[in-house]
Amino acid sequence: MDHYPALKHLHLTLVTLSVAGFVLRWLAVLRGAAWPLQRGWRIGTAALDTLLLASGAALWVLLGLHPVHQPWLGVKLLWLLGYIVCGSLALKRAPTPGGKRLAGLAALSCVALMAATALTHHPMPWSAS
Repeated sequence: MDHYPALKHLHLTLVTLSVAGFVLRWLAVLRGAAWPLQRGWRIGTAALDTLLLASGAALWVLLGLHPVHQPWLGVKLLWLLGYIVCGSLALKRAPTPGGKRLAGLAALSCVALMAATALTHHPMPWSAS
């Protein structure tokens, strides 16, 4: 457990960088910029997100957590999947600017729900007391 504070700090730093990177790229896409979809940016964000996932998995192992046995963690992973799908729509796959805008807002909503779930350790953080 000696490594827990540093690992948690790393994970939260990577979360911040990942979400900030998404927002920056999404807003640029909405303005019609081409750079957010260039190979270097895609590889960089994929590498960052891989480190983020690895730090999260390391926390699971360190704390002895399992997404099936801790429902809040399983729900957090479902919100992560929603964030990935909505983020992909927001950056590239939605056919219209309005669709990209809506998908980006949905992606950020998934991030907010992931954070609330993580903070409350409750699968429905809006109902946690």
